[in-house]
Amino acid sequence: MKVILNVDYVGLGEEGDRIDVKDGYARNYLIPKRIAMLDTPQARAYFASRMKAIEQRKEEKRQRSRDVKAKLADMEVKFVLPASDTGKIFGSVTPTMIAEYLGKEGIEIERKKVEVNSKDIKTAGNYSFVVSLYGGDTQTVKLVVEAEKKEVKLSEKELRKPRRPKEEDGESGSDAQESGDSAEATETAPASDEE
Repeated sequence: MKVILNVDYVGLGEEGDRIDVKDGYARNYLIPKRIAMLDTPQARAYFASRMKAIEQRKEEKRQRSRDVKAKLADMEVKFVLPASDTGKIFGSVTPTMIAEYLGKEGIEIERKKVEVNSKDIKTAGNYSFVVSLYGGDTQTVKLVVEAEKKEVKLSEKELRKPRRPKEEDGESGSDAQESGDSAEATETAPASDEE
């Protein structure tokens, strides 16, 4: 079934594009959600009258895409995340985290347009990810993942107090066990004499 898109739709095309899709997809999804309309002579005339405005919007989107690409080219995204002693981070870096970071930097990117292989980003190090822009254009961005440094804060009292070696603590506990064992042996010895 031939339809004309009312809006830009990822995977199908841009506003005003005439495309061919399966009948059920058009009838049950695209047309009821007003994403597309049937390709009729009236619909073609309607889009022909709006073509100048559509082209103007497309040019604005291309310009915004070029501006975003220029900003992203010089950018380095940096995350400091909790990690184990070996540098393996707890969790992984996700497209949502990157989209939120870019939003804080003034670059609004949809989460779906950030392509990151999060299976690979589970340890501290240098990586890259790809941002899909308007018109099939892409930009690769540097990503730095660092392990959060754990600081052990000791009070002055703990710093002055010498630590006991573990052996001393273990010996005193084993002495108590030995004396307890000998006490049990003396108790059981008279019981065996009585028989």
